[in-house]
Amino acid sequence: MGRIEINHSADFSAERIRQGIAGQWLGRNLIWKETTESTNRDAALLAGEKPVHGTVIVADCQTGGKGRRGRSWTSPAGVNLYFSILMKPEMETDKISTITLVTALAVAEALREKEVDVQIKWPNDIVIHGRKLAGILTELKLLEKKKAYVITGIGINVNQTEFPEDLQENAVSLALETGRNWNRSILLCDILKRLEERYDRFFETGDLSFCLKEYEALLANRGRNVMVMEPSGAYAGVALGIDERGRLLVQREDGTVASVYAGEVSVRGIYGYV
Repeated sequence: MGRIEINHSADFSAERIRQGIAGQWLGRNLIWKETTESTNRDAALLAGEKPVHGTVIVADCQTGGKGRRGRSWTSPAGVNLYFSILMKPEMETDKISTITLVTALAVAEALREKEVDVQIKWPNDIVIHGRKLAGILTELKLLEKKKAYVITGIGINVNQTEFPEDLQENAVSLALETGRNWNRSILLCDILKRLEERYDRFFETGDLSFCLKEYEALLANRGRNVMVMEPSGAYAGVALGIDERGRLLVQREDGTVASVYAGEVSVRGIYGYV
């Protein structure tokens, strides 16, 4: 693969993103930041100010991005997508975590429409050929009188061509995978459009019944040997799929089926589990 020429700024601005927003509510209120500690942190601070449902906060660079379980997310300037969505859905708070899976499906579908062969590693990673392309982090911001906002942060490796040494084997970008530079403004708008479509259906149903087959068709875990790490201990099994609440169904070695809600799950052949 030849050298990929990257234009770090011309394709990405608040004006270009606003021009491309096609949905009815998601991203109509857009907050743009050149640099921020974390778009999820910005969204959490904004939640106390009665923000517009569907507000999107986009940054060109994050200095303190994070993933699940407090892990850091490498967020260099000028190459990738880092954005958070702030929503106030009318639904029970115990269903909020399912939004992560809805988001993963929408992002994966938007990328596959561009002929990028991505899969979903349950519950929150987008992968290509076993390497991580994108991560999703959903958080709940509780306010007074039982009011709650949902914050969904999304980080996608777009035009990044070099990674820290400890990530080189497990991380990939769209540029590295396809051999070309991507317009981040267009990509973001296409993803937001697909996200709005999926969110609207999820808010209607309150579960994954409307997209279960589509999600499982892209599930990298399905039919694979997995290792589930829970506070009570670790066990091996085979991932069968998910249920309507987004729980991973794992058949243990003794034949019983466990419903994994929030455990850490490693998939053989992905991120080094061999």
